[in-house]
Amino acid sequence: MKEILRRLSSNPLTTIELLIVSLLINLLALAVPVFVIQVLKRYVAYGIDATLATLTVGALLAIIFEFAFRFLRHRVISPIAGSSEYHSKILYYSLTGTKALITSTLPDDFKYRVFRALKEIEEAYSSPNIAIILDLLFVPVFLGALYLLNPSLSLVASFLVLVGFIVGVGTHFWTRSTAASFLASVSRNNVLAQSFFKCVDTMRVFNGGTSLREAWARSTDQVWNLGQKLDGRKELGQGLIHITSGVVTISVISIGAVFVVSGDFGVGELIGANILAARALFPIIRYSQVIGSFAAGAQSIKVLDTFGTFQKENTGGAKIKGFQGKIELYGIGFAYPATNVPLFQSISLCLAPGEALIITGPNGSGKSTLARIILGLLDPGSGKISLDGIDLQQINPLWWRKQVAYLPQEPYFLDGTIKDNILMPNPTLKDKDLERILENVGLKMFLDQSEKGPDTIITNHGLNLSLGIRRRIALARALVNDGQIVLFDEPTEGMDPWGCSVIYAMMNEFIKLGKTVITISHDKYILQGAKFILDLETKPVPSIFKKNSQPKQVKEKLVGGSKPEPMLEHVEPKKLKKRPLKRRK
Repeated sequence: MKEILRRLSSNPLTTIELLIVSLLINLLALAVPVFVIQVLKRYVAYGIDATLATLTVGALLAIIFEFAFRFLRHRVISPIAGSSEYHSKILYYSLTGTKALITSTLPDDFKYRVFRALKEIEEAYSSPNIAIILDLLFVPVFLGALYLLNPSLSLVASFLVLVGFIVGVGTHFWTRSTAASFLASVSRNNVLAQSFFKCVDTMRVFNGGTSLREAWARSTDQVWNLGQKLDGRKELGQGLIHITSGVVTISVISIGAVFVVSGDFGVGELIGANILAARALFPIIRYSQVIGSFAAGAQSIKVLDTFGTFQKENTGGAKIKGFQGKIELYGIGFAYPATNVPLFQSISLCLAPGEALIITGPNGSGKSTLARIILGLLDPGSGKISLDGIDLQQINPLWWRKQVAYLPQEPYFLDGTIKDNILMPNPTLKDKDLERILENVGLKMFLDQSEKGPDTIITNHGLNLSLGIRRRIALARALVNDGQIVLFDEPTEGMDPWGCSVIYAMMNEFIKLGKTVITISHDKYILQGAKFILDLETKPVPSIFKKNSQPKQVKEKLVGGSKPEPMLEHVEPKKLKKRPLKRRK
């Protein structure tokens, strides 16, 4: 109800129009009981055909006008019905702006509810449902007309209508907790169902089908049981409403019959009174049928509001003019919220433009996490990062990511064409530059052999493509940025020898161009060409050392209150062994 009031109050002119149109609709609805009363009272008593014709034409015109006004009301309601722009914006900005760490740790069933929220809000606050609420406001019109006929019958009908309303609202509160449990169970069931499609090979090769089927059966049984319980409560509530409707008819007819026998009331008035009482109860019945939808909509609004309160990324900040590419890490440490053990701590180093850093370490040591911290996707638990002497927290994140040529370890893409995904960081890139990049990363041959070339559609986030092709597409996407910072996560993983040679040559070229290169890799050729190595295997404070030198603890040399100096004097890096770029036949 709060949401309907918010929508109406935010559109005062539309609200006034709706109230006027709804009043006319309900006044015109009085035509039928008036017609019945007058026909039985005048035509049946006197048999004048002209009277019957006049009453019939008048009643039909009233019905036609009522229909026209209902159609008009639907048109007027449309701008404030459905999923409002307000909630659409909450969802959009929350999906695109919530901190990455928060988004990645959300439960799957909550994510499902978030994506279902707009649909449930649209269904709850549809034009017909809002019209039901408006008609509820004019129930007194029918009770007032009944009062003019017979005050006693009006009081009886008013009491029973109130009982019907209480039953409807009570049913809603009675079923609310069960409905919430049912929706949560459905969400978990849908998340589980995705495993049948996402883990096909795992399920079959490792005989996981049995355990998955058992989990699915338990989840489905829970959904079915909760659904049965919810349906039973709804059916009981609907039954009570219909019983109330029957009691209204019996009460009005029986009490009215006493007045008819006593001569204080006519048969026509009695039938008309019964129609008026039924029309007064009709909006109550309709409301009881959709109150569950309103409850689901209200719950979805709470989900979106909760999602909207999560911490967002900074959308403002500085943009460094003439960015050189100097990166300094001051005592960087990080631990995921679910653990008390830090992945790493007290990392302090300085990379000048043209210098290269290789990050190594076993699986789970925090290599990709450190890359995400450098990108600003994760906030460090301690310490800070500065770019050309400016704190990363003060930098505009959109600008910063345009300065980074980033190749993730596991690339994902948006459903669309290969070209659209590659050009995403730089949509204005010229076609000739794109052709050069595609040639350099080894995608040209693949695209030439594809029916649609660069317009080939990517589906399922690219998982339908081989890892090598995905990494080449991701590499092309990284190069489109032409950033001063190069951040590659396992760049040769999944690459054939020719693809690896392309990576080696590129890294040499990046150093020549004075770019700051940070690479996560265990590739022996990349390690041979490295000058600075950060080893995350050493815990909790990683080791930083120069190739062919003894490892030194970071905290022994670089941790302290003073500003960290570069680890070593900059020296032109040793060129990697060049490998031919010519494509193999």
